[in-house]
Amino acid sequence: MKKRAVDMKKNTGRRGTYSRRRQDSSRLFKKIIFGVTCLAMTAGIFGTYHMMHSDMVVVYADEHLSDLQYKIVEIKEGDSLWSIAKENMNPGFHDVNEYIEEVMTCNQLSSDKLYAGSYLMVPYYEIIEE
Repeated sequence: MKKRAVDMKKNTGRRGTYSRRRQDSSRLFKKIIFGVTCLAMTAGIFGTYHMMHSDMVVVYADEHLSDLQYKIVEIKEGDSLWSIAKENMNPGFHDVNEYIEEVMTCNQLSSDKLYAGSYLMVPYYEIIEE
């Protein structure tokens, strides 16, 4: 009888340890799921905020873009590639940096230094409505 009581205690002890380990892993799993969910929600909020507050122009399904065209703009005192890009960029370019690279390429610029009174050729897409 004594031997059986000792065996039962050992089994109970193992079950308790197993049960605690299972609870610990369950808690860890829940914490990981909670963390991933919070991260996804935060990314969604920041992504939505960025889209709403960016200078991105939306092209609707019934509008199409023409071929890439160019126009000439005069550089004024205080202008930068960034300010010129903000004024002239339209749909068809993904972001301002891509647009600035295109302006630098088509004007064969090796630096971002601009001089007032000079001229730049800037690309744009015309929106064609159907």
